[in-house]
Amino acid sequence: MVSWDHASVFTGGRLSEADIEKALTYPYWSPRASFLVNLDSQGYSELSDAEAAAYLAGRRPCLAIGSNASPEQLLWKFTGHVQDPLLVVTPVHLHGFDVVYANRLSRYGAIPATLVECPGTAVAVKLIWCTDEQHQLLNASESLGTGYHHEHVPVTAITASKPVQSALQGQTSLDYYKAAAGPILVNQAPVALEAIRAEARAWPAATEQEMLALLAELTNHSSIEAMLEVATAEGGSWDKFNQQLQARPSHDKDL
Repeated sequence: MVSWDHASVFTGGRLSEADIEKALTYPYWSPRASFLVNLDSQGYSELSDAEAAAYLAGRRPCLAIGSNASPEQLLWKFTGHVQDPLLVVTPVHLHGFDVVYANRLSRYGAIPATLVECPGTAVAVKLIWCTDEQHQLLNASESLGTGYHHEHVPVTAITASKPVQSALQGQTSLDYYKAAAGPILVNQAPVALEAIRAEARAWPAATEQEMLALLAELTNHSSIEAMLEVATAEGGSWDKFNQQLQARPSHDKDL
């Protein structure tokens, strides 16, 4: 069984600049093209979809809707934990859904992503192609059963290049990680991640920093930093913060 210790900013007292930066810059930068992450060299290289297709046989595709699409996050999650040093990521468009903020604070201080149905919207996401061991680690990193659970979208909701579509032959659905707490609602509506490109969005979009600032205001903290220091002071503080956040069905506030 693959194990993974959940990264946390539980340090007590003031957070470092790196801690704050990790929270504010979620979901982190992701190339528009396919790319190959090399855990041994601690880098990545962009590929054409045809080049990426050469690595896909025998790997399991999973939707990456947030930070799992970022080379930075994949290096952070997988380094030192798996035998195969290569991770392959390809771009796709997902139709009838949008990527929105989840109703929870992550252990590293960011409001993470989740997926909700949204007819008429097409959102640019990624597929991460994993070995069995890599997929087990990905599951372990997502707090399955508490923070997230597995859901599926039909493969017919995906459009991609011919090499990627060919690699998907035989698939009827694709896994993704859905936040157990659902989306955070502001004025009775989800809020999309501005960093994730989409066509025909139905809901407002905001940056991570804007959402964290809103959350700090709603929870009566003077700043994002002050909120995160309280929410991550110790393990119980984080649980309590999320319980209080999820107790409110919607937050009525202008973005």
